Order: sequence, then structure tokens, then C-alpha cells
Amino acid sequence: MTNIIYGASGFLGSSLLNWLNERNEETICLSFRPQKSEECISELELLLSDKQIGTIYNVGASQSSGDEISDLNDLIVSNVIWPNSVASLLKKQKSKTKLICFGSSWQFDDTKECNPFNLYASTKMAAQDLLQHYAMDGVKIAYLILYDTYGPGDNRRKIINLIINALLLGKPLDMTAGDQLIDLVHIEDVLNAINIVRDELSTKQENSLLTYSIRSGKPRTVKSILQIMREILEKKEDKITLGKRPYRERERFNLPIIFSTPPGWSINIQLEDGLKMLLNKK
Repeated sequence: MTNIIYGASGFLGSSLLNWLNERNEETICLSFRPQKSEECISELELLLSDKQIGTIYNVGASQSSGDEISDLNDLIVSNVIWPNSVASLLKKQKSKTKLICFGSSWQFDDTKECNPFNLYASTKMAAQDLLQHYAMDGVKIAYLILYDTYGPGDNRRKIINLIINALLLGKPLDMTAGDQLIDLVHIEDVLNAINIVRDELSTKQENSLLTYSIRSGKPRTVKSILQIMREILEKKEDKITLGKRPYRERERFNLPIIFSTPPGWSINIQLEDGLKMLLNKK
């Protein structure tokens, strides 16, 4: 069986590719470009006809956080139309290929209702709703709601990386008061969850969208995570200042527990251990 990854250049995609390579699974890495959507569909259609594709991982997405008209096309085409185009193609070809897509906890508010944090989260919500249609028609699809991920090889401008750089390099960093919650899951645990879900898709009989949350269940405040890293590094002084920046609009101070985690899955790497490993590699 051959795998396909869309978005293998990002943190999750590259980590997934390395994991599949370690298992000696043949993997084809492809990129989706909104302006070349028809070519991407033709390319995938040919691969599905030519090869026995086991799983398609749709990891890539437009990350634009803007609300301008210019942002709309990339967000909607990349995050909504493309994953559903893949599902439509699998239905058309009556393929047994599995499709795994990824959503965000930012799709939901503190009351567990659909109340997207921004336009990006709105497109993820729309994609999930539409994928349910194809799943009901028999396409094997899983939709995994990610909270926050971290681990080696992560170069994103996420708060955890900004804190690490400020602590290790002695750079100034102005932060909010840090009372917002985040639920960090180490990338190795994320990959274990994906593997469980992939196996479940292989034997799934009912026509429904397989949806799980990938969360530790132990959310922490940003300021408590900062304190953990200070203690690991035995930092008595640094240039990080809490309370200098305002919170974002629609900031979340509680995290909703949406959907169960995959059956039999739990985190193996506790946050303190994961941060210690990460800091020791820097």
C-alpha cells in the first residue's frame, strides 16, 4: 500500500512522513495549490488509478488569519473545497482508500458549541460538516480535532517556541498575563493517535464521519508553562514580561472537551518530560 501526504513540509506533515518512512511505508508527498486545483485533482485521479493507495493524509491548509476578501479564496479553496474534492473523487472511483483530515479546537467555544475563533476555524468547521456527507455515502474518512502540538523540528511561531527562544537566547518577550489555557500534546503521541484511527478506519462498517479529539485532557495556563520551563532551565532572571500585551479578541480561558479521544489512546509523554526533552535538544 502507498500513502499520500498533502502538506509534508509543515511540522505535522514532516513528522508524519518520518514516521511512515521508519515503518518502511511507501509515501508520496504532494502539494495543493488553489490556483492549480484542477491539475491537483487530475494528478490524484491518475495516482488512484495507477497505484493501490492505502491512506491519504490531508495535513496542509491555508493558515491565513485575515478577514479580507483576498484571504477568502485561499482559505475556502484550500480548507473546504480541496478535502471534499478528495472525498468526492474517492466516492466516484468507489475507492477503499482512507482519508484522514485535521481540524482545530478553535472551531468551538467554551460552551462546546460551534463558535469559531476566526475565519480559519470557520473553514475547518465547514470542511467537517461537508465531509460528513461523503462519509455517509461510504467513503472512509476520519476527522481529527487537534488542540496544541509540540516537539522536535517545530519551527512555527507558536507561544511555546517563542518562550523557548527568549529563555535560551536571552531575548526580550512581551506576553499577555498568560491566563489563557492551552492543551499541549507531544508530536509522538499525535502520531500514535493517527495510527489508531487509521486502523479503525480499515475495519469501520458504519457510514459516518469518524471524529476524535487529540488532547491530553490536562490543559495548562500559558504562564504555568512558562514557569515550568524556567524551572527546567533553572532560570532566575530573563527578559520575559507578563501582562505587557492585550489578549486577543475571542480569547479562550477554558477549553471545550469536544469528541472523545481515539479508543485505547492516551498520552505517553507528560508535558514536563516533553518540555525537558525539547529544551535539552536546543
